[in-house]
Amino acid sequence: MPAGQYLDLAIRVLLGVVFATALVSKLRPADFREFVETTGALLPAGLRPRRRPLGIAYLLCEAAIVLLVAVPPAVPAGMALAAGVLLVLAVAISRKERRGGHVLCRCFGAGTAPLGRPHLVRNVVLAGLAVTGLAANTLGPGGDVDSAAAVISAVAGGLFCALLVIRFDDLLSLFAPTPASRHQDPAGSGW
Repeated sequence: MPAGQYLDLAIRVLLGVVFATALVSKLRPADFREFVETTGALLPAGLRPRRRPLGIAYLLCEAAIVLLVAVPPAVPAGMALAAGVLLVLAVAISRKERRGGHVLCRCFGAGTAPLGRPHLVRNVVLAGLAVTGLAANTLGPGGDVDSAAAVISAVAGGLFCALLVIRFDDLLSLFAPTPASRHQDPAGSGW
């Protein structure tokens, strides 16, 4: 297997697992309703009445990405669709940041974290990875590396990165300032 294909494989696993998890987390009717209601606030005012059909279209995009990145001849289309969806989400989050307001992240189900700059950065990075995967898939092979260990490493790397993306809000909360740390003595003495 050419070396570039390992990068392609890792990114395919990453995007496939991230979008599959996001899709499954919204399939129950109550979860879908919450997703539509919270993300409806990201839409321009003229589109808000159409938030339900747009939510369905979004779920269809997530499903299409999962399927396309799993089928080798369709991978470029899946990577391009993923990059497009992620950039649209980044623009929506950026608009929300400029307007202000509080919108919960329902990307992976019933999250309680508000959408903000970290989510914007996450989506831009994922879009960049999708473009990188597209390039790795379409620019042709690098040097040959035929090893089961390399395939396992690519899959494991993709799964690990997907886990980090899926648990992103939890990781952010680990590093968020606590109320006590905001009111500490500037000298650091704690008194």
